[in-house]
Amino acid sequence: MVIQAFPVAKLGSLLIKQISKPIANYVKEKAKSHPLFRRYICLPPAHFYNWCERKSKMWLLRMGQPVNITVLNEAAAIELGANLVGEAVIFVIAAGIVISEYSRSVRKEAAKEAAKQAEMEALQNNIRDLFIQTEEQAAHIRELTRKLGDLGMLHHITDHITDSRL
Repeated sequence: MVIQAFPVAKLGSLLIKQISKPIANYVKEKAKSHPLFRRYICLPPAHFYNWCERKSKMWLLRMGQPVNITVLNEAAAIELGANLVGEAVIFVIAAGIVISEYSRSVRKEAAKEAAKQAEMEALQNNIRDLFIQTEEQAAHIRELTRKLGDLGMLHHITDHITDSRL
């Protein structure tokens, strides 16, 4: 069963990418053409990404602290920023789908649990009703036994009286 889930997951991720790609491409084009979007949405992540990349490369190569990190030219920064925004869009769409699937699963499990709880309560009510019914029947049986005992005693007394008269 677990092995069968992997192709479905792979197909699902491919589907998400295919659906998200046109949206990401649209966002990339808007990022390149719209000046405010380019300046405030594309360029800051691109410069930050470039800075982190240079710092991590220097650290990984054990070359010490970089003295000055070259800033990307505007065209490269816009391209990198647009790609980052496009990937972020794909990630957000995929994360939204995963979160909605998870919440649907949680709701389904909660409904199952509620149904199981309702069934348990119904069974407990039935057991309680049966217990009360058996207690009532036991009380009736005791009452009937007492009456039979009284009748037997009365019969025994009447037999004793009739025997003594004879």
